[in-house]
Amino acid sequence: MLNTGQRNNGHSFRECFAEKTGGLEQQDQEKYDIHPAGEDYIDLSPYILENVMVSLPYAPLCKEACKGLCPNCGTNLNHQQCGCETAKIDPRLAGLADFFEK
Repeated sequence: MLNTGQRNNGHSFRECFAEKTGGLEQQDQEKYDIHPAGEDYIDLSPYILENVMVSLPYAPLCKEACKGLCPNCGTNLNHQQCGCETAKIDPRLAGLADFFEK
């Protein structure tokens, strides 16, 4: 186990600076699980895989200038343009559109 010199005495402060009482939460406890080493090696593959997965983009693009797919008809906008209306109107402000037309 990695010893950081810190103790959990039941009171700790988090990012929001709110006082917390009690022991370690399940998520926090998993950070401190002991994983014994094998005979002559340490298997780092789960940790490497986790770091690789975290560093991958959430929505990978086919190229830097990818235009994506049309949200209405699904046409690949990299190959052709579709005839869908692209004006996006916030439904909360749709009533104002009629106001400015008068």
